[in-house]
Amino acid sequence: MRISGERPTRFAILIIAFILLLVGMLFLPSLINGKNKGKIVDEKADTPQKNEVTVTPSKNKSKAKETKSISLEIDNEAYDKLKAKRDFAVKKGILLSSDDDFVDAIVTYDDKQYEAEIRIKGDWTQHLEGDTWSFRVKLKNNFTINGMRKFSLQHPKTRNYYGEWLFHEVLKANGILGLRYDFLNFDLIIKNDPDKKTEIRELGFYAIEESFDKQLIEYNKRRAGVLIKIDEDPIWKERRELYNQGLNFNEISYITNNKYNNLNILPFNTNKVLNDETLNGQFTIARNLMEAFVDGDKPVSEIYDLEKLATYNAICNVIGASHSMILHNVRAYYNPINSRLEPIGFDANAPQPHQYVTHFPRTTNNIEYNEIYARKLEEFSSESFYEKLKNWPGLKEWRKKLEKVYPEAKETWNEVLFKKNRKFAQNALFPTKSLNIFYVDHGRSEIVLNIENYGIFPKEINSIKLASGRELGTPKERTVILAQQKETVVFNVNKDFERLFVSKKQGKLKFNYKKDVPKLRVNYKTIGTSKNREEKILAWNTKDKGVLESHVFGKTMDVGKRFPFLIIDEKEKIITCSQSTHQINNDMVIPKGYKLRILPGTVLDMTNIHSRIVSFSPIELLGSPSAPVKIFSKAGKGSGILVLNTPDTSILQNCIFENLAPPRTPNWAQSGAVNFYDAPVKISNSSFSDMRSEDALNIISTTFEMDNVVFTRSFSDAFDGDFVTGTISNSFFDD
Repeated sequence: MRISGERPTRFAILIIAFILLLVGMLFLPSLINGKNKGKIVDEKADTPQKNEVTVTPSKNKSKAKETKSISLEIDNEAYDKLKAKRDFAVKKGILLSSDDDFVDAIVTYDDKQYEAEIRIKGDWTQHLEGDTWSFRVKLKNNFTINGMRKFSLQHPKTRNYYGEWLFHEVLKANGILGLRYDFLNFDLIIKNDPDKKTEIRELGFYAIEESFDKQLIEYNKRRAGVLIKIDEDPIWKERRELYNQGLNFNEISYITNNKYNNLNILPFNTNKVLNDETLNGQFTIARNLMEAFVDGDKPVSEIYDLEKLATYNAICNVIGASHSMILHNVRAYYNPINSRLEPIGFDANAPQPHQYVTHFPRTTNNIEYNEIYARKLEEFSSESFYEKLKNWPGLKEWRKKLEKVYPEAKETWNEVLFKKNRKFAQNALFPTKSLNIFYVDHGRSEIVLNIENYGIFPKEINSIKLASGRELGTPKERTVILAQQKETVVFNVNKDFERLFVSKKQGKLKFNYKKDVPKLRVNYKTIGTSKNREEKILAWNTKDKGVLESHVFGKTMDVGKRFPFLIIDEKEKIITCSQSTHQINNDMVIPKGYKLRILPGTVLDMTNIHSRIVSFSPIELLGSPSAPVKIFSKAGKGSGILVLNTPDTSILQNCIFENLAPPRTPNWAQSGAVNFYDAPVKISNSSFSDMRSEDALNIISTTFEMDNVVFTRSFSDAFDGDFVTGTISNSFFDD
């Protein structure tokens, strides 16, 4: 049978087409699901059907060119769960997250797909504005992207655009644990399988931030250990509750019940830590170290690696990252080799202006720490480091991309801000003046000074010298004066010390502190720094608390215990002196808010120089013609009375005041034996005699009435009224 040439050709074409169809059915799902050689996402055998795809660009945002991209793909049900959480947080003002918030997702990065779970993240709702939400991502099956198994995706403005990236780069370059922090283009893909509709939300140029996991430790070249933090959830729960009650942030901070020493110390990756005997043991030590730090039970030198903590502290100040040093933002790695904690950079919100230098919590008065901290702060506030910072590798490229997508990011880079931060740091290290130095005493071979350090860094005292530069001596032992502290310092001086101050022309044969102390200087430096400084010495002693303690206005006492004959009625606020003769041998101070009442026939004998009555309340001396109230000094040594700052009027009737001196203490005295200052008074049928004072009666800045008052044998003025309004009637002034 003859077969035409056309039929074999058609038959061959049909065979080839069948083979191609079979091959396509076998391999097309793999081509759709991704190009990776190893399987990350399970392949589906079903032949894909055509989906309806909607692309939604984020408002006013665009992608950065020549930048890698990442996408999160979730189904509609997962999206609804995330949106409900987000909407609730926006309504309440704060986001509270938990493990129940995670939903399944597919992450696509660098042409590879990964199974993952995601949730929205953030505390304040800046992370949830509009459609640019922040996400926490955890890859499943121990897969990683750029070495990260856990990371966050967030709008760059939530971390102040390029600032967080620069912060971590500087930390890592100086041996401090930092997070991987980068930028990429981000899409959120929402699939609705029943309708075969896919929405692609192009959220634009995002930041990717590493989370706290073992990969962080490995990346920073540390031995495996635990990562810990202070449990901040109670803080945020309380803040949300109070915020919704209408309180502002300052009010919430003031009334909070959640003090740091009441909060728990938590590990990251809790289940893994608790189920691993080695990690669990490390966590036990780390937790106790952090608790001792928060409670202030141990010096920071026994808790942290000081070199690393001080370096971290200095970088935070210069870059403007004090936000990362707030205790609930503090993250730490426990180094199992030296059993010390190390800081981890987190949530810096840099760069920010620093108007003062911030110490890491609980470090202010640790000498060892401050010596390192000051040295590092001097290094990082130098002009050379500033130039290095401006030209940091990669900074120019990221700034260019960020500012093109987000023009407002230009405001973040502020050279004036960095310069000011440097100046504030340098001024804290090298202030124009931070020591008050007082002369105390001197001998042939030593000078004693009181030195007060009111700066914020400890000061090391080097020597004492002449203003001309000649050194006279050094402290007997190494002397470091802590911030806000003062010390008595003894200097050994040269044998020929006295001869340096001899002046035959002036007839001066030795050191005279009143004339010669101004010629002296103390040489010192801020501990840990390279610059020596000088300060003058004052030719008088330091502030003497003993003066104030002996001063009547500085005394607080229980007047009832000191003078048992005083009867105190707390309900009526009246202090009554019992009717008898009493010796007053010390200060009688009547506090504000009472009334002192002395009844007819009472006699008070002011026995010595410490005897005086000072009343911050009105007094009522209620004598009668037959039984006057008498206040006098039999020994001729006692002082009189001062009544001051009383709105109510004092009453003195039928009183005898005799042989009294003005109330006085060292360096303080009144001019009158009896004094009323800003305290209205009415005096009647009374006498003032033989007063040992400039004024027998002195009334100042108030109103008064005097009727039938006799003044005799006054040392100087009988009555002196300064800035007063009053009347004097039926009164007699003699001698």
